[in-house]
Amino acid sequence: MPATLSYFAPQSPQQVLAFYRAQFSDAQFSQSKDQQILEDPARHWVLVISNDGQGSQVDILVKQ
Repeated sequence: MPATLSYFAPQSPQQVLAFYRAQFSDAQFSQSKDQQILEDPARHWVLVISNDGQGSQVDILVKQ
């Protein structure tokens, strides 16, 4: 079942990215404008990290 979860973190986008890359070392990384994107190799989820001025906005998109 598809779902979306968004939250704000006080850490910088680089710190949030480092945390998630440590948790999901097999995730594929890409960057688009000011967004850093991690995607599950099986394409079940996508994690998008954006700068929100005070920290980071994290959007988790679950596809399956």
